[in-house]
Amino acid sequence: MFPHIAHLHGPVWIQSYGFMIAVGLLVFLYFSLRHPLRKRIISKELYINGVFFGLFCGVLGGRVLYALSYPAEFAGAWHEFFFPWIGGLTVLGAIIGVLIGGSWYLKRHKISVLPVLDLAALYAPCMQAIARIGCFAAGCCYGAPLFNHWWAVTFTHLDAHAPLFVPLHPAQLYASAASAAVFVLLLVLQKRLLKTPGLLLSVFLLLENVARFTVDFWRGDRDPLVGRIGSLVISQVQLYAVVCFVGVLGFLWWLLPSNNKS
Repeated sequence: MFPHIAHLHGPVWIQSYGFMIAVGLLVFLYFSLRHPLRKRIISKELYINGVFFGLFCGVLGGRVLYALSYPAEFAGAWHEFFFPWIGGLTVLGAIIGVLIGGSWYLKRHKISVLPVLDLAALYAPCMQAIARIGCFAAGCCYGAPLFNHWWAVTFTHLDAHAPLFVPLHPAQLYASAASAAVFVLLLVLQKRLLKTPGLLLSVFLLLENVARFTVDFWRGDRDPLVGRIGSLVISQVQLYAVVCFVGVLGFLWWLLPSNNKS
């Protein structure tokens, strides 16, 4: 694939992964800023500042969960935790970081939290779908071996993170397609879901965790593995997805009766 887009100077390149994240963020900002809900509940300046603060919290959360999942990578080199280009991030950790940091930011500015998070959740899967194309270009988050199938992909670039010259599941594209499907579904249902603050956010989180749990079975970088469900081997990230899914169900149980009583 193409992990590098353009050479700037010396060892500095425009990386495919970072470029696609930037594209996804710009698309997210463009559409969420224009949404009528944003115009009713938060100013443009506060919203943009909040998005970039949430981005910082997302990187931090994704990095923390990655370090907890793969502590051996930082053994004897703990300072590399602060270099996100070494190792990686987890999407679930990033989402948790955004939820915690975003909620704090909104409360600090006395803005209703759930409607803004609903708005962010509406366009988050669109951003994820675009960013996953960057994963595909860089060869990270690669799939398990897949032989004798026309849709298998083979990485040949020496800088790719995936095993070279081995047919693999295009797991990055599976994840991108899943996020795109979640985005379309939320877009279609947004008028109904936005009537109850927090409901669209909850549906996004439920679907995101289902997608992450499912796609992980075709990932080639699934270590560490933690157990089995019948004949299925479960990874630690899938366990996180199950815990998050149950937590969101608990939030929904709290959310819906409280709104019905009001």
